[in-house]
Amino acid sequence: LSPARAAGRLPEQAASPASRASSQGTPSPVHRERTARRASFARRRTSTIEGMRHMMQSFTRALSNTLSHFTHPRHGSGDAPLLVVPSVKAPLVVEFVRGLSIEQLQAVVRAQDGGCFMRFLSRAMRCRDFAVTAWTVAASGVHAGSMTYTMPAPKDIPDAVRRIISVPETVVGTSKSWFTVSQDGEELILVQRGSSEGVLYSDRFHIEYVYEFKPDRERGGLAVRAWVETVWSKPLPWTHSFLTRTLERKVKSETTAKFKMLVRLLEEAATN
Repeated sequence: LSPARAAGRLPEQAASPASRASSQGTPSPVHRERTARRASFARRRTSTIEGMRHMMQSFTRALSNTLSHFTHPRHGSGDAPLLVVPSVKAPLVVEFVRGLSIEQLQAVVRAQDGGCFMRFLSRAMRCRDFAVTAWTVAASGVHAGSMTYTMPAPKDIPDAVRRIISVPETVVGTSKSWFTVSQDGEELILVQRGSSEGVLYSDRFHIEYVYEFKPDRERGGLAVRAWVETVWSKPLPWTHSFLTRTLERKVKSETTAKFKMLVRLLEEAATN
């Protein structure tokens, strides 16, 4: 490299440190403005995406509720369970309903406005948006009916469960009921199946209630016994098996705690 060419490159080499210092110094006003615009755009984009996500979630819940009300099937005696009381299990609840007869009970259950069980779900569970199908009677004498509703999610879900399952604010529930009356009119057996949708694993089980009503003429009313069982159509993964016991305990404790309200509703119906 000749001295002349080396001398010719000296200015470039001398300017290089200054240029690097300039690039590492305080950003220019134009650069700051460009950076601020990019940050503002990113924030607006994130806000828009979140807003669209919440809107779609709300739309999906509303659509699910609406479709369930119009598409749930009518339940006849064809899919009716065996209408008998458990022979080897003690009842979970034993109660007495004052002033009610078997004939009155049938009318209260089959009422066009949803009857005693709709009022029970409304008061005890704060359910709403009911869609009730008309009751049918099969040649075998089995009465069948169903309803769907929107139910708020429980507030007392354990933290361990919430960490595994995302629980929405509301879920869509379905209740199917069948009952039969003995030939002598001395016994009414009602089987009820409750299920829900929209929650992880809710498609793997349903809750089955069995009610037995018999006249108690000495006291003037109906003796009632009730059983409840969580019926699993598919077991949970072994890593989540503890949820099985948690749910079964909750179903039984809640049934016991709220059964008094059903009794009160039946007694109110007897006086009307």
